[in-house]
Amino acid sequence: FFSRYYEDGDFISKRRYSSKNNKYAIPYNGEEVKLYWANFDQYYIKTGEVFKDYVFTQKGWRFIFKTTLAEVEAGNVKGKRRYFFLSQDNPIYIESNTCIINFEYRLLTDKDLIDYPVKTKSGGLK
Repeated sequence: FFSRYYEDGDFISKRRYSSKNNKYAIPYNGEEVKLYWANFDQYYIKTGEVFKDYVFTQKGWRFIFKTTLAEVEAGNVKGKRRYFFLSQDNPIYIESNTCIINFEYRLLTDKDLIDYPVKTKSGGLK
């Protein structure tokens, strides 16, 4: 096993071949440790939040949780923490054995901070 990676007191990189003759080699410049993985040169880019309705049925009733308003940062920007609140306009709507519960996903307003105090990492309140 070690002969694949170690020779004459040094770690080496030998080419390995797959069954389909595709070459695979790990770049090595004499470092003591080289961490390398299959998608080493690929990067994740945040494309946005996806808010889908959540639906379930219980005892003949259909419950639907909807996000009617969603405020999110564009691009790969990490925004401030947001929370789910019952919608200001028509939070719960019931019609023929269907209950629709509307939510907003947004930042806290000054009034929200008074009504729902948020603890900081140091234990204080915002």
